Amino acid sequence: MKGIPQARLVTTIIPANNTIQVINIPEQPDLRYARVLGIDILTATDFANCYPSNVASLPDANLANIALTLETNDADDWDNTTGANGRFGTTGQHFKYIPVALFHRVQNATPSPFVRQLFETNNIYVTWEKSFFTLSPGGIGNATDIAIPMVVYWTWRDIMGNLITRT
Repeated sequence: MKGIPQARLVTTIIPANNTIQVINIPEQPDLRYARVLGIDILTATDFANCYPSNVASLPDANLANIALTLETNDADDWDNTTGANGRFGTTGQHFKYIPVALFHRVQNATPSPFVRQLFETNNIYVTWEKSFFTLSPGGIGNATDIAIPMVVYWTWRDIMGNLITRT
């Protein structure tokens, strides 16, 4: 992983008896303009309840029923001449309908669990309020609130190693 990584849990709640197909990821003001280095999705087997909400985590069986779309910068539109690191001229859904199973790297094999390679990114800045999860048509059949725990690895350094200006 390039950069000086930090990690943060981002939790998205799927309300009980939800039938809406698109669930928006809440705005993450403390990750605004942070360069994302990698993403993990956890399940109930890995992490029973999300904190601080204490909502039950996504059951393993539902990994196949959810996709992730991230609104990100256009990495080819990087212009550091203005000194505005992390601010790109254009954004778009450059990660669109990616099955969340690709982000789940914990292999809960008995008797020795292990972790696969992290889903790493290079020069990605996420606009969280425009990013979302897509569920199977009709929802995932949850009778109670379910949380999708996503661990985001990030840095305040741009791809060149310079500190990112935060505003």
